[in-house]
Amino acid sequence: MKNQIYNIKKKDKQTKVYYAKTFKDINLSKIIGVDKKNILLIYDKKLESLESFTILKKQNFYTYSLKAGEALKDLSQFLSHMSAIHKKYSNIVTRHTHIVSVGGGSVGDFVGFLASVWKRGLGLTHIPSTWLAAVDSSHGGKTALNIGLEKNQLGSFYCAENILIIKDLLQSSSLQNSYGEILKISFLQKQLFSKLKNKSYQSDTFIWALLPSLVKAKYFYITKDPLETKEKRVYLNLGHTIAHILELHFSIPHGVAVILGLDFSLNWSFHKKLISKTAFKKYSFLLEPLVKKFKSKIKILSKEKATKLLLQDKKIKDQKNIQFIFFASNGHLIKTVSINSLIKELQRENYIK
Repeated sequence: MKNQIYNIKKKDKQTKVYYAKTFKDINLSKIIGVDKKNILLIYDKKLESLESFTILKKQNFYTYSLKAGEALKDLSQFLSHMSAIHKKYSNIVTRHTHIVSVGGGSVGDFVGFLASVWKRGLGLTHIPSTWLAAVDSSHGGKTALNIGLEKNQLGSFYCAENILIIKDLLQSSSLQNSYGEILKISFLQKQLFSKLKNKSYQSDTFIWALLPSLVKAKYFYITKDPLETKEKRVYLNLGHTIAHILELHFSIPHGVAVILGLDFSLNWSFHKKLISKTAFKKYSFLLEPLVKKFKSKIKILSKEKATKLLLQDKKIKDQKNIQFIFFASNGHLIKTVSINSLIKELQRENYIK
């Protein structure tokens, strides 16, 4: 088992990332440094059918299962589950309890928020069960709940102390849903991009070997700007402005939406002459096959709906302007653009009528 250690400049917090092939290789209580009686495992109930997860459960922790999915992040769902968990474990949970989340992005968002507010903050460990969560959402401490149809409006920055990435657990999930985030971080880091030129990122064997480098690249931004206040971590939102619109309106997977969002940003950057034709082709080479596969499934948005969804974005500056990340000749560029100009580009790229 190997690990990486990252120091987060928020209350001197440290995150340790561990990689193992199977749960047989780890002693969770020993890694966390907490007795079993002080560990509460909150997990996606569909994992119960996996032999790899059964090995973890046999370590005899307190447990609570829930159904994963975006609906889990509804505020009403949080209140319902929080009430049930508190009722079941109110006499057991103390300030010394450590919460372990096992699941994909929605479970991590939910449990991360729960750990950040319960008893004013409990210890937290993430064990991602999807490639997307292993590459992206488990890292950096963003927790989130939705309010109605508005995505990630309630949340906190609360980094996990430990992240355990178990290969056997990831094998049952779709690698395809992680392509968007893999491409995003690779577009931001040249040394990673050079490794993807032959489209080998579509192999889980290759991605498992590359995973420590992908994670390290994300922490490059997180450690410099943990609360996203210095215009450094915001680069990790490349492709996400349009991705969140498509994800919300069409209920498509986050990773698929990010692919289309990256393509939108790339096309707009080239149209604005921020990148050369050579650079455009270099990025497009990896994106185009996936865009062809997924864009045909997207229906046309109305201008009114697109505008309403954009105004819910957390990168909004005011009712007329939004922060947007472009591809540029010297890397990437953060610019404030008008909502109106973004709508016009959505029309030009045939997303709205």
